[in-house]
Amino acid sequence: MSELQYSFGGVRTDAFPQILDSILSLPARKDDVLCKQQIENIATHLKAINAVTTVIETNYVDHDFMDDYSAYYARCFNQYERFCTRLHFFSSGLGEDEIRNGVVKNNKDFKEKITSSYLGFVVLRPLPLKVIGRTCLLPCKKGDLGYVKSLCTVSVSFFGYDLSVECMPFQEQDKIVAACATSALWSSFYVTAKLFGHSTITPSKITAVAKERGASIGRAIPNRYGLTAVEMAYAIRHIGLEVVSVNISDLVFQQKYAVLGNIYAYLNLGVPLLLMGDLISLEGKKKGKHAMAVNGFRFLEGEHRLPTLPANRVYACRIKEIYVNDDGIGPYAKMTVPEKVKKGINEFVFESLWREKETCRGNALLFKPSMILVPIYARICVSYDDVWSVVYDFDRHLMYHMSKIKIEWEIVLEIGKRFKQQIHKMDGIDTAEKQNLLLSGLPKYLWIVKLYVKDQLNSVFCIDATDARQGLSIVFAICYTDEVPRIASTFKKEGYFIGRPNAICDACCQLLQKGVEVA
Repeated sequence: MSELQYSFGGVRTDAFPQILDSILSLPARKDDVLCKQQIENIATHLKAINAVTTVIETNYVDHDFMDDYSAYYARCFNQYERFCTRLHFFSSGLGEDEIRNGVVKNNKDFKEKITSSYLGFVVLRPLPLKVIGRTCLLPCKKGDLGYVKSLCTVSVSFFGYDLSVECMPFQEQDKIVAACATSALWSSFYVTAKLFGHSTITPSKITAVAKERGASIGRAIPNRYGLTAVEMAYAIRHIGLEVVSVNISDLVFQQKYAVLGNIYAYLNLGVPLLLMGDLISLEGKKKGKHAMAVNGFRFLEGEHRLPTLPANRVYACRIKEIYVNDDGIGPYAKMTVPEKVKKGINEFVFESLWREKETCRGNALLFKPSMILVPIYARICVSYDDVWSVVYDFDRHLMYHMSKIKIEWEIVLEIGKRFKQQIHKMDGIDTAEKQNLLLSGLPKYLWIVKLYVKDQLNSVFCIDATDARQGLSIVFAICYTDEVPRIASTFKKEGYFIGRPNAICDACCQLLQKGVEVA
């Protein structure tokens, strides 16, 4: 065991590659490793979270790599090392003597110092090129990098001290036991394990279960060609979750709003999304298929311009950037929603950090999403698309009555007990009704639909996310004015929803019958 100290100086981004240069024992491939985009982006991220001190832990046994090692590398004629190196990062300055004395003497002040300043770790695997193993780093703070929502707590043993880091774990694919889809699933499963209570599985296990039972004619390991959407869904069901799939390619006019709407809705609960698609050149030429795990987003700054189509009137359209764990780029990698569609490209695309070469140099590539997979708790039977279809059906009639008024719909997945906490802060609900809501039972999971008129909250509708999809059950509704309920009553009289009942319209009419409380 050894502990070393290295200062980042607070401004430099080249320190992380220098540390790797000093400890990697791969002289033949070292230059290939140090110029990789993952290395440069991790270095940039360490600067952004104010990493000051690096502590190097040698002879580290990493569970994920050990399982991958036994599945493939142990059987190779070439002798690969089993032990990894782990780099710990802190935002406070720590000297080597201070670390040694703190570890031996179990100093209280030292414990408080490392606990409060711990930023996470990076595991270095003893492989020729794919060296970045399990990486657990804090995301940037809110405001600096938007809102990273899909996180879990990873416990860390630091020479006898118990530390922890809130993160979405990351690692790059090795193209042997894991390709990009496996790495994205592995990152997501760490989060969903904490969220929904299943066990985590290693990359080699993910690849094996995805390929078993004749799901693929290709080899499981080495895994050269990645996983199909069907194989990814099989891996998700293997751990006890269900799959919500959204085929973006089938959508003609609403690709952007389906992608951003699903991302915003599920990330509110912390559920990661698996985004699949194609890397394409600026001219629209396909460069390869890719998959990644979505974990955050950032809103558009300033005033949001109201689009003209009703399908665009969703709060999620404010999203300017999304953040992903992309095994080819790094953790919390940014993808930007372009202001204008690229010439010659009709479908919705993201501006990514990908380049035509593996380094940060070269021509930029776009990412065109084709499918979303959401690993979800089996009891959550109602999807975002189920809710949006009801909202859209109501809104396309509403727009003719309120066409010149700014209207936005916000749809999120929420936990029932957290929504009760929000009820405490809601104005416009009389005491008796608020008491009834707080004392009555609510489903464990809810879809919360909020209607904003002129940027002011106008209505709230709560839909049982565990209900049957045939008829969405609204368990709570409130309108702060009678404007929308009166318009809904007109819809009823004119027979707009005969043969296909609309839950939001029905809820508004019921509120009008019993008298809408105006806040």
